[in-house]
Amino acid sequence: MRGLMMDRPLLIQHLIEYAGQCHADTEIVSRTNEGPIHRYTYAEAERRSKRLAKALKRLGIDAGDRVGTLAWNGYRHYELYFGVSGIGAVCHTVNSAPLRRAAPLHSSITRRQGRSSSTSASRP
Repeated sequence: MRGLMMDRPLLIQHLIEYAGQCHADTEIVSRTNEGPIHRYTYAEAERRSKRLAKALKRLGIDAGDRVGTLAWNGYRHYELYFGVSGIGAVCHTVNSAPLRRAAPLHSSITRRQGRSSSTSASRP
């Protein structure tokens, strides 16, 4: 008797796979930090996240590594979240509140011993 409710582990990457398969044509709408509205589907988001995961692997990011992100809440960060998690790495979203001072930001990143970081351009 298995006694389990699920037949696979509960991992973040399964959410984007499910959305890409079962809601492939459903649109994701976000505003880019440059201003315009960005639209694409869950199928496209899944594809792009997996492509990003492969690129991270080529850069030497492995399972268990920490990848820091400092980005606006948009489609690029959405893809980072699933791409990083999809290879078993830890996606560390850096809080942008201390941006006014470099020391707290540096401290936040170095305490978590990140192997890589990703940032998003910002409007003033």
